[in-house]
Amino acid sequence: MRVSTFVKRTVQDYIDRHRVVVWYDGEGVFGSFVTRLELRDCAIVLATDSRLDARRRADEAFLDICDRGAEAPGLLVYVSQTWGVTEAERVADMFECFAVAGTAFGDQESEQVQSLARQAMPKAEAQIDRLFKEGKPTLRVLDGLEKSSGYPLLKQALGTESPVDVGALLIADGTVRERIAVVEGAQADLERLLQTEFGFAIAEGLDEEALAPSFARYALLSELVSALSDETHEGLEGHELASGDHVEAAVEACARARGQSALRDGYMRRADEVELDVGVEPMLPTGSCPWMVDTFRCQDGAALRVAASCLESGDVPAASAIAAGRRDSVWLSDAERALIWRVLERCVDFFTLATDLEKQLPGSKATPQQWLTAYCDDSGLWRLDRLQRLLEQSYAECVSTAALDTAVEAARVTYRTAAEQMQADFLPAVAEHGWPPQEATRATQCYERGVITPVSEGQRVAYFLVDALRYEMARDLAEGLKSLGEIELTPVASSLPTTTPVGMAALMPAADGALSLEDVAGEAIPVIGSQRLAGSADRMSYLKTLLGDRFEDVTLNDLLSMTEKKATARFTGREILVVRTQDIDELGEGANLLLARQMMSAVLSHLRKATDLLAGLGFTRFVFVADHGHVLLPEIPPGDVVTAPSGDWLLAKRRCRLGNAHTTASGTLALRPADVGIVTTARDFVVPSGMRVFTAGGGYFHEGISLQECVLPLLVLKAGAKGQAAGQRDVHLSYKSDRFTGRVIGVRITYLNLLEPQLHVRVEAFSGPGNKATIVGHAADCPALESATGLVHLANGEDTQVPVLIDNDFAGDVLEIRVIDPATGRTLDALSLQNDMLD
Repeated sequence: MRVSTFVKRTVQDYIDRHRVVVWYDGEGVFGSFVTRLELRDCAIVLATDSRLDARRRADEAFLDICDRGAEAPGLLVYVSQTWGVTEAERVADMFECFAVAGTAFGDQESEQVQSLARQAMPKAEAQIDRLFKEGKPTLRVLDGLEKSSGYPLLKQALGTESPVDVGALLIADGTVRERIAVVEGAQADLERLLQTEFGFAIAEGLDEEALAPSFARYALLSELVSALSDETHEGLEGHELASGDHVEAAVEACARARGQSALRDGYMRRADEVELDVGVEPMLPTGSCPWMVDTFRCQDGAALRVAASCLESGDVPAASAIAAGRRDSVWLSDAERALIWRVLERCVDFFTLATDLEKQLPGSKATPQQWLTAYCDDSGLWRLDRLQRLLEQSYAECVSTAALDTAVEAARVTYRTAAEQMQADFLPAVAEHGWPPQEATRATQCYERGVITPVSEGQRVAYFLVDALRYEMARDLAEGLKSLGEIELTPVASSLPTTTPVGMAALMPAADGALSLEDVAGEAIPVIGSQRLAGSADRMSYLKTLLGDRFEDVTLNDLLSMTEKKATARFTGREILVVRTQDIDELGEGANLLLARQMMSAVLSHLRKATDLLAGLGFTRFVFVADHGHVLLPEIPPGDVVTAPSGDWLLAKRRCRLGNAHTTASGTLALRPADVGIVTTARDFVVPSGMRVFTAGGGYFHEGISLQECVLPLLVLKAGAKGQAAGQRDVHLSYKSDRFTGRVIGVRITYLNLLEPQLHVRVEAFSGPGNKATIVGHAADCPALESATGLVHLANGEDTQVPVLIDNDFAGDVLEIRVIDPATGRTLDALSLQNDMLD
């Protein structure tokens, strides 16, 4: 029985038994089918356009049933969403009341399209399962399986007689002609199928070699015209196009060719040939994007331009809709195109959140504690800083950005405006009420709260001192560490000024209530008791004096460069290991801000990598803290450089002055050090207002007073017991060639495992094979990448597309891309590629 017939009978049976049925179709598989559905004694309401209007019409039909009983027709409400699972979801569903009064259809597995197809055609179960494994077959494709064998010789030649399958092969498989030629009579079957199922008339004199290209042009152009709807199509005169029901068949064949991994590359080559031959791009409208599927490559570029234009004009929902329609686009198998669309999606997310957060600002009368709470809540203001960082990262990873330059610049302006808006109220709140807030955890309390008690209980603690780790970055890090154990993230109020010497000294033992700034030869030096802590060496010496042989310190880079054997030998017997990294700060203060934006988030993946290594060595508690946060802007406008007041300064930084002021200066705020927690003999602490600075330079800065600089994390991971190594994982890494020609390489990873439904892996490029090879590339921003950890999420039975970004300075002859188990460091699969880039 045809699937559509079986579904119709099933729904009719539900109506006959329950009178009121709400059909929930989350994937929209049956959308077009329902528009043509005719049921006995039943009113059909489609909630696909205006849900309010659909609710009104459903109410009228339901009241008719209540008034007239069995004499009234039944009611079917079709809703293109899934039935809610939680109580909140069902309360929000305006059609839930009808499902309760009658019944729901589509929420059970037996009512899903794959199960319905298997029930309708039990003898075709293997074919049905194959179709769903390879993609998302439509009702037309499934109905085609039910047809009797009308093209037996064609089936013998191609292994299928399904019209959609045959059409897809003809479009994208270059071997079809040879396979048909082997079976006598198959050519006649093919011509009959094309005429009957697709309405494709074989032109007189068309030779067999030209048949596939001619049909491909027919099908591709028919899909394009169907998608463009009412737009004019000058330039298509003389080209045969499908009409009536045959349009749907042509569209299905194109979709099938794009959806099958074995046919995808062939489809793209054929589409490029047709695009070039016909000249498709001039036919496309320039100010709108009426199509949701990109038949041709030029449509992808046109859609991107329209979406970017929507962002620039403030129509974020329109840009979002265009981006959503491209997520499964065949043209995004080009890794560089995928990165560009990822930037656009980041822009959409950013603008959407920026609009929402305007309503969450505490206001001019809020205290610093209220600002800290508003910033750090789960749905707090930190999210804007996070999305700004991820947007800048994606943008920096793109090779070609011209189409999105204006949209990204608009996002940057929006971020700067929002940050200034927060500063306009936060800084006066600090001036009025002081810093840190009395209710807040102070940076000087981090060591005691995170380290002392666990060590006294016999735990081994890794204490990560992460220079410039912003609170929002720690949020991502916490998310990425959840799988390793229990997480606790506490917002912390920084010590002022937010410089590295002061901030790091605050994270040392006994700092709370004892940290001060001492005038040493005209320079402010942090002191705890009588111990001066001018730099990292002083701080490590201080810890060594207090902790003795229980303590060891190492930089993050050195730790990640160690073998497990060397790390075991060095850290055995150590109860407290301090891991130091200045990577974020060094990137931000370096000359290359593009590199900083590209690589800052990678520090989070390095921290996760170090955690995996140390967990394997027996460390059970991991404490991540920061000296200060940071602000990262594209640039500092000339008007944002203000003149500092003159004075005798113990500390003179881009964002602050500490000492004795002789004058005042506009655009600055002068505070008493004692009011902001600074213990010093200096009389004045001066900061520029807003996001301004005292000296010109790059867009990265700290040292001042802002939420981004002053709100810090105390992130504690209580790691669970290290589990046994997982069993054999079947991970396969592939690429379309044995050589690469650009800095973005789009690899495909397939994961198969009966026991583990998902797997997280690290994907990196190395300078060659062997243990001595160095890392020269990493997984770039994509839907499968977790920005918190740098790990790529693989789902069992699925292919995952991952762009790998190669370092600009790599010039070797060969590189090796590896898929690595993050817990064991074992390479699960590797792929060697020759360097074929032009100099």
